[in-house]
Amino acid sequence: MELVSCSIGKSQYYFQLGSRATRSSHRDDLDYILQAPQSPPKIQLGGIIDIVELLGPQIGDLNPFIILGLITAGFTTVGWLSGPMFGSAIFRTFNKNTAAEIISKEREFYRRIKKYRVDPSSQSIANPVPDYYGEKISSVGGYRQWLKDQRAFNIKRQSF
Repeated sequence: MELVSCSIGKSQYYFQLGSRATRSSHRDDLDYILQAPQSPPKIQLGGIIDIVELLGPQIGDLNPFIILGLITAGFTTVGWLSGPMFGSAIFRTFNKNTAAEIISKEREFYRRIKKYRVDPSSQSIANPVPDYYGEKISSVGGYRQWLKDQRAFNIKRQSF
C-alpha cells in the first residue's frame, strides 16, 4: 500500500489507497515542524526587549517598560522635529513646478506682512499688538481682517 501525505494549514493528513483519511498525531505534527527548514523572521520584536533588558541595569536599574516609553518618546520627538524638513524636501522633489510657485508666493506674502505690520514699540497693556507675525492668517478674508486690525492699532496708537 502506498502512503500519501498532505498538509492543510497546520494539520498533516495521511492518505492510504483504499482507506479513509486519518489525522496525524500531535507528535507527528511536532516532528514535522521541527524538521521544517526555519528561516529567521524579518523583524524581531524580541530583540528590542533584549536590548532594553541589557540597558536597564546601566540606566539606573529602571523597569524595561519605562525605558521603552523613554525610547518611544525620544524617537517621537526626533520624528516631530525632523518630519517637516524631510516632508518638505520630498514634496519639492516630486512637485518641482508647483513648489517653486508656492515658495515665490510665500515670499511675497511674508514681504507684505513685514510691510504692513505695526511697530511694536508703541504697545501698552491697554493696546497690545495684534498678531505681529500674521500666524493666525489662514485665508484671504483672514488677511483682510489682519490688515484691519493693524490699521486699528495704528489709529489707537496715534490717539494715545
